[in-house]
Amino acid sequence: MTKMIWTAFFVGFGYFVLSVLDVAWPESICLFLSLFLLVALPVMSVIVAIRGFKEWRKYSRLWAAPSLVCLLSVAAAWFCAGSIGEAISDRIFARHVIEYSKVVDGLRNGTISCQAPCDAEFGFIAMEKKPTHIRALFGARCDDGGVSVQFLIDTDVLLHHEGYLFKDFGAKSNCSASERLGKLYIRQIAGPWYHFSD
Repeated sequence: MTKMIWTAFFVGFGYFVLSVLDVAWPESICLFLSLFLLVALPVMSVIVAIRGFKEWRKYSRLWAAPSLVCLLSVAAAWFCAGSIGEAISDRIFARHVIEYSKVVDGLRNGTISCQAPCDAEFGFIAMEKKPTHIRALFGARCDDGGVSVQFLIDTDVLLHHEGYLFKDFGAKSNCSASERLGKLYIRQIAGPWYHFSD
């Protein structure tokens, strides 16, 4: 039974770490493994609960411990992994914010431009050397002198869009009127900087 407790602990800990990584920096392999463990842990919990009731209950009061460890691991990941992952993501952003700010300044002063006119609408920004960890950039210029820039992070998760958003324009700006971010989840990091994901 002790081995099962430790097995449940390490599998649960693995799931928790993968859940944190899924939020901090999503990658296909981590997402696949976390989904696999999310299914495996409840199944494992049921199996060890049955075995514990039939065998371990006869000689130990901790017969339900392996099953509880499995369930608590899922609960801990559900309630805590997201906030830890966001904190790590914000630390990664903070390390490169100066680099990202140079793109914003370049779009504002005209040294960086969109491939097509991007007045109040996001247009693709072509750069030979993109900022660190960024796959694509989209920018918009506003009629009040403000700008908005999307930094799409370089992740291999299919059909997943995540990155950083810089918004600096007034409420009466044409960017404000045409802003369409769909069903994106947007979380403010600091000032005009936001994190977005779908």
